[in-house]
Amino acid sequence: MRRTPWPDGLYCPNPACPRFGQEEGRQLERHSYYGLHHTTQYLCRACGKTFTETKGTFFYRLRTPRETVLQALAMVAEQGGIRATARATGVDKDTIQQWVDRAGRHVKEVSAYLIVECHLSEAQLDALWTWVKKKTRVSLRKRIPTKSATSACGAA
Repeated sequence: MRRTPWPDGLYCPNPACPRFGQEEGRQLERHSYYGLHHTTQYLCRACGKTFTETKGTFFYRLRTPRETVLQALAMVAEQGGIRATARATGVDKDTIQQWVDRAGRHVKEVSAYLIVECHLSEAQLDALWTWVKKKTRVSLRKRIPTKSATSACGAA
């Protein structure tokens, strides 16, 4: 097995576990890898239950690579349409529709958590999502190299 650092925020998701929700003092070990993408499965020594690193996330039990799913969702979000996205990515339109539905449910859960547990108002939540969207655009601009416009003779 590869020695990789523990993901941030990893703890036993079993509510009956004495270490439930505790990052400090967690008693976890990498148990195995499974699936096409070698998803890590963890074993909690405190309760004996196993769980995957994607448990509780949008990607739990998805068989498609994350990059493909994220690319398809980004295309739909930019008003590309389900059918156009399916043609561009080579994924069935019904699968993309399922991803969109799943993403919508996940966003709804995250928003509800932020409003109830973090005591944010809807205006604060809207401002947060706007900030996240701007940050994503800026980080994408930094990662994507731009070509300088040159003429046929080489002058800029």
